[in-house]
Amino acid sequence: MKAHGPAGLQSLSGARVLITGGLGFIGSNLAGRLVELGADVTLVDAMIPEYGGNLFNIEAIRDRVKVNFSDICDRHAMDWLVRGQDYVFHLAGQVSHVMSLTDPYPDLEYNIKGTVVLMEALRRFNPRARASSSPAPAASTAPPSACPSPRTRRRTRKASMKSPI
Repeated sequence: MKAHGPAGLQSLSGARVLITGGLGFIGSNLAGRLVELGADVTLVDAMIPEYGGNLFNIEAIRDRVKVNFSDICDRHAMDWLVRGQDYVFHLAGQVSHVMSLTDPYPDLEYNIKGTVVLMEALRRFNPRARASSSPAPAASTAPPSACPSPRTRRRTRKASMKSPI
């Protein structure tokens, strides 16, 4: 798959794609686009209350995707689900800033442990799969020259802190 431009997206036709957090807002919209491009999409979601997963989000494509109700922290489930996938979009996690301040343990469980479980499953059972924690394939495959250096970030931050007066 080419990382940039619509022509690169055409190579997703027939590709096997796994989306964690697939029933959430971003995951379900990504799934819809991938289905339009001809990808074979599997969605994984634990359907934890208040985390955004909702079957309504995939109503328009329900008959064209596979849904697996699993937790990304379940090693056995992730070991099985990553097999044979060409691409994995990791969008599952605890994203509530307020909740992280009042109870940090779900952050550790889902955002750290869940990510490690998924990455280890990929390392052991599908090291050739391309993985991204962004819905935009280019976000994780941009050449190093396209990424800002620490010096550039410092200059940008200083410039934005200057008062216009």
